[in-house]
Amino acid sequence: MSKILSVEDLRVQYPSQGSLINAVDSVSFSLNRGSSLGITGESGSGKSTLAHAIMGIIPSPGKIVEGRILAGGEDITAMSSTRSEQIKGDKIALIFQGAMNVLNPFYTINDQMQETIRAHRRRVSKSQSGTLAEESMAKVRLGPEVLDRFPHELSGGMKQRVVIAMALMLDPDILIADEPTSSLDVIVQAQITNLLKDLQRTLGLTLILITHDLGLVAELSDFVAVMYAGRFVEYGRLTELYGAPKHPYTHLLLRSVQRLSGPNVLSYISGQPPNLQSPPNGCRFNPRCPYVQSKCIDEDPQLTLFGSSHQVACHRSEEKIW
Repeated sequence: MSKILSVEDLRVQYPSQGSLINAVDSVSFSLNRGSSLGITGESGSGKSTLAHAIMGIIPSPGKIVEGRILAGGEDITAMSSTRSEQIKGDKIALIFQGAMNVLNPFYTINDQMQETIRAHRRRVSKSQSGTLAEESMAKVRLGPEVLDRFPHELSGGMKQRVVIAMALMLDPDILIADEPTSSLDVIVQAQITNLLKDLQRTLGLTLILITHDLGLVAELSDFVAVMYAGRFVEYGRLTELYGAPKHPYTHLLLRSVQRLSGPNVLSYISGQPPNLQSPPNGCRFNPRCPYVQSKCIDEDPQLTLFGSSHQVACHRSEEKIW
């Protein structure tokens, strides 16, 4: 299968109080067309920054200082701003976190969708853009009458569907969903989850899911990447990673989730994620790790491949310690 997206040794930096913070630190991965990747980890691990880097919307003064992002074989990090805008419209789209923060309360849904179309396809006529808007609304199971409404006239679930429809208007190949079910009640969360499943299957989308919800990752992802302090600490197929996690951070994250059947011993991860202005020596998880050894403090573990796709950055990954 052809690679539709490749991220190679990506590093995103922010200056802070006279030092540099690596919010994303040497991250690499690739996705085939039609596959899905769930990126998870605690708040502040770098998940959303990675998504924004792929979209080319890192807020100043942050910037990409190393690495490449290849979409359809084209290097997004090296192309002109005009071509980059085309890529973001035609190949990659982002569902922003929190529909309440995305939709402008002073404009109708139609006005906001028309603005999105005109920003990327200026030669499209008004009638054509109207047709695109209606078709996109139909994809998320909303009628054309919703276009004439203001955001405050819609429920939380309808707003989220509108945001998804706006992302799908230009038929992107890759859809990045940043916490697509946050701030929604459990019934609406299930509806949005099922909608994303159907859209990926019917449209052949490549999906990147950014979330701290491990249940949502299990529902929507073929592959999983676990981020900690700006880095991938474990990456692999969903069945491999959930069935036999090899990094203690992944293991502890999975143990913090309530299960409906089987062994259900809940635990939590003590301590806090590190300050990236002065990260700890060696493994960045070592101050919180219950399995830490002297080597973990002295040496920074690198991602090591197990089998065909399972990668782990842990000195003790080959030991059966839990």
